[in-house]
Amino acid sequence: MPSTATHLTARRVAPAPDTLTLAGYGVRLSIERGHLLITDGIGASRRTIRLPRVSGLKRVMVLGHAGTVSLEALRWLRDVGAIFVQMDADASLVAVGVPTNAGDVRVRRGQALALGTRTGVEVARALLLAKVKGQGDVLRRIPQRAEARATIEHAAASLNNAETIAELRYIESRAAAAYWEAWQDVGTRFPAREAKRVPEHWLRFGTRSSLLNDSPRKATSPVNALLNYLYAILEAEARIAIAKVGCDAGMGVIHSDRPSRDSFAFDLMEPVRPEVDRYVLELLAKRTFLRSDFFETREGVCRLMPEIAAPLAATAPKWAKALGPLAEWCAARFACAIDSAVSAPARTQSAVARRFRTPITHANRSRPSTPMQRTARPQTPDAPEVPARCRACGGELGKRTRTYCDSCLPEQAARASAKGVETQRQLRAIGEDKRSSTQVCAKHRASALEQHRLNAAWEAKQQTIPSRVVFRREILPTLRGVSVATLTRASGLSADSCKKIRNGAFVPHPRHWRAFRNLAT
Repeated sequence: MPSTATHLTARRVAPAPDTLTLAGYGVRLSIERGHLLITDGIGASRRTIRLPRVSGLKRVMVLGHAGTVSLEALRWLRDVGAIFVQMDADASLVAVGVPTNAGDVRVRRGQALALGTRTGVEVARALLLAKVKGQGDVLRRIPQRAEARATIEHAAASLNNAETIAELRYIESRAAAAYWEAWQDVGTRFPAREAKRVPEHWLRFGTRSSLLNDSPRKATSPVNALLNYLYAILEAEARIAIAKVGCDAGMGVIHSDRPSRDSFAFDLMEPVRPEVDRYVLELLAKRTFLRSDFFETREGVCRLMPEIAAPLAATAPKWAKALGPLAEWCAARFACAIDSAVSAPARTQSAVARRFRTPITHANRSRPSTPMQRTARPQTPDAPEVPARCRACGGELGKRTRTYCDSCLPEQAARASAKGVETQRQLRAIGEDKRSSTQVCAKHRASALEQHRLNAAWEAKQQTIPSRVVFRREILPTLRGVSVATLTRASGLSADSCKKIRNGAFVPHPRHWRAFRNLAT
């Protein structure tokens, strides 16, 4: 049986991969003749990628636990400065590999002494205040949640007056309770054909806590599964950022110390969690999911399938970009608390912080002296999106702006038209049809008279009026690929009229023909 694996080299990939997401059974990372050889995928989608050291690889994310990674491959990743992250199917981190960094001893010493001091309160307040304000921005996307927004705004004001970390934790917990209560009616869209196959509790968010226990760890709905998975990616990036600035991931400020938990990583995640929540809300509003995108274990835990997990894992650079400045700011505050120069009158804490190294954003690097050295920093690429699917049948759509596929569109359009006609009939029966009101009729009459006046004025200046045949033969064929919005902007006509013009059902007045000709040229 011929192999279905696809062999790719870095020279054939343009641009070179920045983040590789690997999934499937039998994932393998090895070294062959100085190149990184990667094999992943399942069945017909199995692939093999071959990368040289100059490929620009920055991050490798492995989803699952079935596979092998050679020691030589790990050394290869360290040599090129790439990060290795492994996540299990239950959205738990298995391993995070970051190139070693000695860092600054003042950072860890200051972090260890920060708990219970003014520095610790300052760091905790800044992180929680950014989180609460972000939650307030997210709630503006959820309608009819004015009470929750008021609670969040009151919590943000109270955080500024809190004097201890215990007070900060309590205020944030009250804000979090109101915030997640506002999420309870957020739903997940599935195709109409799969509505009967989807469990009822999958259709809405419900509560942040799992239905199996009091913890959100075991997600029982797709929305919570999406949040847990992205939070796990965020945790991995937080650990990476903490290692780069030289902090200790286990010594928390907001979260208490616990065995086998990186408390400071959870501290650093707090301000970025609302950004993850906003991403999930936008994903739920734009995308239609399939029943096969999620898997329910025998315990009732909802998990993501690789088709959804892989695009979400590729959002890691987005969260890394948001975490970088936060990690550097915290490290600078810890270092300033220890630096002996802080007590000098001429050296303020902010001045010391400005001279602290910034290994992630490079904000404190000296300005290049020559134009050749002033190279632009690379921009973080947009994260891949979950495939767009038809809301009726669940088939994958070619364009993300579409809602229904070609097969389902006629039926859905006819259904929507019939529904609109029935709605207007009911409104007319009770006398509430605004389209036939006196004000609307007067507006349409005035618009029609104005169009007749402009047409007559144009005809008075012309010697001959061209035939409609000219428009159909010379202009109409050039409008087939032009969008309705472009036709509307060019001619000033309504979108409905432009749609009829493009379809050949209506010929506009000759005074508009020049605008349509200009579009063709």
